[in-house]
Formats: sequence, C-alpha cells, structure tokens
Amino acid sequence: MSNLFTANMAKEETTDHGESNRKAVSMTPIIQKPDGCYAAALASITEIPLDAFPQPEPGEISQDRFYGYRNRVLKFLWSRGWFLAYIPKDFPPKGYSVISGMSPRNIGHCCVALDGKVVHDPYPDGGGLISIDEYEVLLPIIILETPT
Repeated sequence: MSNLFTANMAKEETTDHGESNRKAVSMTPIIQKPDGCYAAALASITEIPLDAFPQPEPGEISQDRFYGYRNRVLKFLWSRGWFLAYIPKDFPPKGYSVISGMSPRNIGHCCVALDGKVVHDPYPDGGGLISIDEYEVLLPIIILETPT
C-alpha cells in the first residue's frame, strides 16, 4: 500500500508542481502504539515531520481518553495552518484523508485514504483496516486580509 500512496502523491505533485517531495510516513519502532498511526497518517498528508507532532501522555490513547490527545493534535495542526474536519463513514471524501477503524490486529487504527480507499498503512507490517469508523480531512487555513 505504501508504494501506491507514494505513486499517487508523486503523480499528483509531478502533474501540477514538478518533482514530488512527498513521502509516505511509517510509524517508528519507538511509537508503534495506537497513537503512532494517527500522527504518521497526518504527517504523510501534511508533510510535517513525524517527530514534530505532539506525543501522547501515558494512558492517553485509551478509547475514553483519546480525545484529549486529539485536541492537542488539533491545536498543533492549527498552529501549522491546517484544520482537521470529521467526515462520517457513509460519506467517503474525495482526495486524501485519515481513515480510522479496526485493524487486522484487532485494535483501533488510522491509515491514509485517497477517495475513501486505504492507500497507505503506517504500521510497518501493513494490513490496512477491516472496518471503517470515520474519515478526517485536512483543510488548509487561509487568512484573508480585509480590504482597507
């Protein structure tokens, strides 16, 4: 799946902007836990270095505490010019998104999707998702100056 993602990103970048400098980001052995996939998927789409993303506190990734970590990630993305919007699973978005669901390892997981289909699984062994819970799309924040 990583090759397809990289090929799609390269095709997209090459078509409009010359050579591609995007790459699929995988989880590193240090952060191979439920949080690592979320940051790696976001890093793959935004091109923000993985090690720049906030790291979760111990126990923060449990199902009932994930939203505290997610809120820190949202603030971080906002500071970098990105807004993250939730999309229900019944409405797969066009373009790149973070897709969340259950992994074949029976744990909540995030991947990168293109037009609603997994194109990159940041987990080193891959496997994608066996079910889909939601999508999240990244939107660039554009600040317009008011006319004087």
